[in-house]
Amino acid sequence: MDKQFRFSGTITFEEYLECHRLLAARQRMWMRGIFGALGITFLVLTYSERSSPLFIPLLFIGVLYLLYPFVLSPWNIRRQVRKNWSRYPAVKEAMDIIVCSEGIRGSDDSGNRSETGWKSFLKVGETSSLFLIYLAPLLPLILPKRMLQDGDIEDVRAG
Repeated sequence: MDKQFRFSGTITFEEYLECHRLLAARQRMWMRGIFGALGITFLVLTYSERSSPLFIPLLFIGVLYLLYPFVLSPWNIRRQVRKNWSRYPAVKEAMDIIVCSEGIRGSDDSGNRSETGWKSFLKVGETSSLFLIYLAPLLPLILPKRMLQDGDIEDVRAG
């Protein structure tokens, strides 16, 4: 990577949410699978208990468990991320970061220049709208692609 790429601006809530959805994807997949299986199990029980007084409660529980993966889980993660977004105003502050062959350059909270070499990062990830540079497994640096020019996205990806 011979060029330098500047990421300057603020992160939007939707970008922050996308990052958190990615970070929680494996855990959410397991939870959604378990709740979906429970929902199907309760609906099968409901079918076998059609004439029982338990029909309505089993049907309700089965539908509720099936709603979790498709309605409640996406709503819940959005609510939790919104709470973090509000609780930590520093997330919304403007950033000015330069990605270069040596690593990442920026400024700390006091305005002092900071540089972190590539060996300090675990991995680099990418979504449709973000580059994620991981300092730890659950601690990525969020770099929105919208802050780059279109031609630079391929150069960053290649570098």
